[in-house]
Amino acid sequence: MKCTVRRVASFAIVLASSGCSASPSDGDASAPDVALPSNLIPVPIVAQQTDFTGGDVATLALLRYWQNATYAALPESALYAPLMTTSVDGTEPYAIATYINGIAGMTATYVTASNGTQLSDLESAVDRGEPPIVDIQAWDTMPGGWSSDWSNGQYAVMVGYDADNLYFMEPSTVGHYGYIARADLAARWHDVVGPDGVPTYRMAIFVTSTSTPYTGTTFPPFASPIP
Repeated sequence: MKCTVRRVASFAIVLASSGCSASPSDGDASAPDVALPSNLIPVPIVAQQTDFTGGDVATLALLRYWQNATYAALPESALYAPLMTTSVDGTEPYAIATYINGIAGMTATYVTASNGTQLSDLESAVDRGEPPIVDIQAWDTMPGGWSSDWSNGQYAVMVGYDADNLYFMEPSTVGHYGYIARADLAARWHDVVGPDGVPTYRMAIFVTSTSTPYTGTTFPPFASPIP
């Protein structure tokens, strides 16, 4: 996980230290807002505070969903050290899974294309009320499009789906949920992993818990495109 970009009110903020680039004129950014699906899971909306902490915030959102009383007031910075987050490499997916597995009553399983992971697995998790963390590309800046972009990885928590779109609590989307077109997932679902930046496809972290989930999240009745 090498790079993320923070987005506020549908505009990109590119921090000079990140080495990332972004374009609010990307085709997805001009897509319309859409109504939320009927199967939406109300994962708390949490906005990342830096351009490299999407993994910490995706994790924090799930902790607040499954164990809200314990984690509602926890800042994202409290997860930097245990998740081994750095400004250069962000957060590795296996670090997220390891951390969650250390929390009583919670289990996390990190999978990739090598495990045969498919979109249907993400949908099944949503159907069970168990929102998964998904590692996708955001803010595509490469001439070849999403398939050739390996520098803008971002974690997002899948919270619903319908016939056209997939819906996420995406840490750089402020105040509401985001979505990507179902047809775009295959091109976007990849990132680099580990200190050597190994190209990896279809990464997800499936999380279960014995806790009763929090359902008090408030949010607008629409989702905006995740560029």
